[in-house]
Amino acid sequence: MQLVCKSMYSFYRKQGLLAIEPCAEDLFGPTYYCFRLGGVMSAGKVVAVKNEVPISPREGLHVFSRERFVLSKRVFGLLGASSELILGGLHLKHSPFIDPGFAGSLELVIENWTASDLTLKPEMILGKVTFFDVSDTMLELHEHALSERTKEKWQARDEAWRNIQDAIIEARVNSEAPNPNPIRWS
Repeated sequence: MQLVCKSMYSFYRKQGLLAIEPCAEDLFGPTYYCFRLGGVMSAGKVVAVKNEVPISPREGLHVFSRERFVLSKRVFGLLGASSELILGGLHLKHSPFIDPGFAGSLELVIENWTASDLTLKPEMILGKVTFFDVSDTMLELHEHALSERTKEKWQARDEAWRNIQDAIIEARVNSEAPNPNPIRWS
């Protein structure tokens, strides 16, 4: 299993393995993507959130993410609420995962745990999702994504390290100095 970080997203997108629509670059962290409020369930229909939505104390609202996620069979996501949401007295109820093969907006419930009326703002950040490649071919993808120059640099570094280790071992074997701490058996 391999983390699909911000720097790898464009590669996964081009390969058709993971898509986020609409995707906002500023919502990427190094290891996650922040998803936003996009819609609420009202009278049995999903309605886009264009204005503030009131939420009464101890009330829950059925909501949808602004983003639509398309995961291939080899990508899965872990979900979590944003700290700001929790600190504001709201609780996000959700499945812990986005399953491989999922395509659509996230369906969630937001609960107001306070004794006061609160408001949900259009496109407010609800939570974060971290993606993982769960296939056996992740190493092949990783090698393909690396430039030849980067691979050569790491190979040269590994070769130099092996040479240093070999030289240390050879120096110990060829050393004529007595061992300062010989093992004595009684």
